[in-house]
Amino acid sequence: MSNASLASGNNSRAPVTVTYTTPLSLSGAANFQIYRIVATGNLTLSIPTGHTDGGNMEIWVQASGVTVSLVLNGFIVIPSQSSFTNPHSIPNGKKAKLLLQYDGNLNGGQWELTSFIQNY
Repeated sequence: MSNASLASGNNSRAPVTVTYTTPLSLSGAANFQIYRIVATGNLTLSIPTGHTDGGNMEIWVQASGVTVSLVLNGFIVIPSQSSFTNPHSIPNGKKAKLLLQYDGNLNGGQWELTSFIQNY
């Protein structure tokens, strides 16, 4: 993105809506991609496919009609001092946002949960 675009405030990224299915595997090939999932049942996120060292992806999960149990695949590293518990409960009508980052030097390359917020 050019400095002119940033200066004008044109730095938004449109979320990509993903059809709910479980387990769900997302592509990490596009850096800084935002994924929106409306979950109508429990959701398991598989390890993302594709990656670039330092790559990021945002995942927005909206619970619709039920409380959703969100499970991250064991190959997604969760920090020991995180408020995220695996599985994690998202109340009906609420949204959770996760930020994953790919570290190519961690155990030969792994996705890490770097941010988690919920109850929008």
